[in-house]
Amino acid sequence: MNSLAPLAVRFIDARSMTVSTLTEARDALDGRWCNKQAPSYLRARQLIAAAQAGACRPAIAMAAFERAAREQGLIRSPRRIPSLRALDSFIAALFVPKAVHDRTEA
Repeated sequence: MNSLAPLAVRFIDARSMTVSTLTEARDALDGRWCNKQAPSYLRARQLIAAAQAGACRPAIAMAAFERAAREQGLIRSPRRIPSLRALDSFIAALFVPKAVHDRTEA
């Protein structure tokens, strides 16, 4: 149901979760946030509810959720797995001209 790009969220109590659906976003809004009275948090809560009711596009609601979480420093960067770094290098070697690839590695 309305699966979107996953966001890794880490709450102020160190609990974390991955959010990729409206239901998960609603559950995440119930977690420990720095300021549940912040305008972006309140707007995200409103838009998630509207999207679940069909009155708002899910992408708009999820963008509001992401903005609120970013403003409060709750978005975690995904960790890069070494094997994925190797795969990225391999793909870059296939598709990026050698001169450009050498400049990006420096």
